[in-house]
Amino acid sequence: MLDIGKLRNDFPILKTQVHGKPLIYLDNAATLQMPSVVMETLESHYLMQNSNVHRGGHLLSEMSTAAYEKAREKVAKFICVKDSQQIVFTSGTTAAINMVAYMLAEFGLQSEDEILITEMEHHANILIWQHISKVTGCTLKYINIEKNGCLDMDSLQKSVNINTKIVALTQLSNVTGIENPIKEIISYIREYSNAVILIDGAQGIVHCDTDMEQLDCDFYCFSGHKLGGPTGIGVLYMKENWLRQLKPVFFGGGTVYEVSLESKKLYDTVERFEPGTPNYAGAIGLGAAIDYWEAVSKSDLVIYEQALMVYLEEKLKAVGQVQILGKAAERKGALAFEIAGISAYDFCRFLDLFGIAARSGYHCAQPYINALGFNKVTRISPAIYNTRQEIDKLVEAMVEIIKVFERNSNNDDAGSRRGHFTRFKRTSRFD
Repeated sequence: MLDIGKLRNDFPILKTQVHGKPLIYLDNAATLQMPSVVMETLESHYLMQNSNVHRGGHLLSEMSTAAYEKAREKVAKFICVKDSQQIVFTSGTTAAINMVAYMLAEFGLQSEDEILITEMEHHANILIWQHISKVTGCTLKYINIEKNGCLDMDSLQKSVNINTKIVALTQLSNVTGIENPIKEIISYIREYSNAVILIDGAQGIVHCDTDMEQLDCDFYCFSGHKLGGPTGIGVLYMKENWLRQLKPVFFGGGTVYEVSLESKKLYDTVERFEPGTPNYAGAIGLGAAIDYWEAVSKSDLVIYEQALMVYLEEKLKAVGQVQILGKAAERKGALAFEIAGISAYDFCRFLDLFGIAARSGYHCAQPYINALGFNKVTRISPAIYNTRQEIDKLVEAMVEIIKVFERNSNNDDAGSRRGHFTRFKRTSRFD
């Protein structure tokens, strides 16, 4: 079994004090905290081998290049890809989705073609397809969701047809923690269309199956900071057949092997998609993060995280004023809720006084939250280093905050955030 106490020592930030209280970090769906081994790897790289990768004719460049390409191999192994040349480093999930969208648009979308996404997508997987549909004249369609927050599979089946050319969907909701049945969906799409399939794995990379051979998608993307790696580094996996078919949308040094004033010749390798100086330090740091998680028993990790999510939902349901978004047999990594009469922004600001880090708003998924009948909400996203004791402290804080709002509700001057915050902060028994 996992020794959570020992594991927590690998994350120095968890020893931080916030407003004089121990940090309880529950915003992991946004950014997972970084294990010390990643920081040490980055420091070592910058101290001893920092140099631009590829084409450098000196030792430091060769060392840096070797570490960069080794990171690519680690990513490939982590998501069960045999050839590391199918791994493109990007700046994150958003960049990867945008890159694929523009490449596919140039590949030949026609006005009669259809792009299919879902109502539960992150904005990164909505906005670009809205743009591409306008630019190309093709139709953008949405798979509906059910009242419980899950995808409406009947809507999926009605939407897929011979005109469906692109399907882009999330593996795991960053709001409700509801996982989509990706294998089943891909199998259905493959049977009834020739659509290109992109999976947004920003949340799924941490909590779901990431075996690309099993998923059979054309593209899969995720961000390094979701795994405790550095920010500004991401991954785009593409099936081998796309490597040479697609033309890059960014050009620059490193993508070509011959240039004249009239033309260029692109590399046939993955380098064609990585122009300029890549974030090689970020990739090396991501490789260190992958090494860290590879050393942890995945089965123990899944069991512990799932038990923590069940415990969180049970404790929140016991707080009468809390309304949780969506229903699922099993949530993964995140849960969002609304508290009647308290804005999510105010609530998270008050949680911060207890040293508790949570997130408020639409979570870049406004259509999904609105479709569920909610406005801005609070999201709690535990990670492997969180504990039941921290969940208990969260709920205790929630109860206290609700009491304060109830006491002040009659004197509230139109819900002034500053007024609430001042009254709350000056209440000594919360210190």
